[in-house]
Parts: sequence; C-alpha cells; structure tokens
Amino acid sequence: VEYTINHEEEGPYWNRVMVNSVHDVLYAAGTLDNFKVSLFSPRYQNEDDEMSVSTITEIIEAEEEGHKAYIFKCKNGKTYLETSLGYTEDQLKNKKTLYSIAG
Repeated sequence: VEYTINHEEEGPYWNRVMVNSVHDVLYAAGTLDNFKVSLFSPRYQNEDDEMSVSTITEIIEAEEEGHKAYIFKCKNGKTYLETSLGYTEDQLKNKKTLYSIAG
C-alpha cells in the first residue's frame, strides 16, 4: 500500500507499507484518503518468468466450497487468484466486489 502524507513544511510525500492480507488492504481503503495498492507477484506466477508489480484495480471476494477466495484484477491486465482449493475464476461462486478504482 502506498499513501501520501502531508507535512506542513515539506509538503506531500508517498509512504509505503507491505501488507499480508486482503483485510489490511480494505482497512487502508477505509482509513486513507490518497492511496494505491500494488500486487507483487513472484516469477512462478507469471508466464514470462519475471517478477511483476502492478496496481490493483479491483478486489473481488468469492466462495469455493465454503472457503473464501479472492480475485485481484490489476492495471496491467493480469488477474491473480487467492484460493484454498485451486479453483479457477470461472469456478468461484457468489462474487462480490470489495474494492475498485478506475483503471
């Protein structure tokens, strides 16, 4: 999560915080005015075998057999899933958008 802080003497600057959960992101969304959320993906999650960082434009909560799952849509066009059972996006049910920004 990156967010701006306004200092009276120095003006605004960006601060960065690493978070570990969707809940931390949603807390930031409810408490910070000017912020962006980026997703860091390791090499094994990318077809080009490169690490990637992209701004998250949408977080969707869904269900897979009673477990919560999350879909992360990114500005670079990629979609990442956080699932317990390895479901695909099409297999997830009861989708609900939790966070969204204009991409």
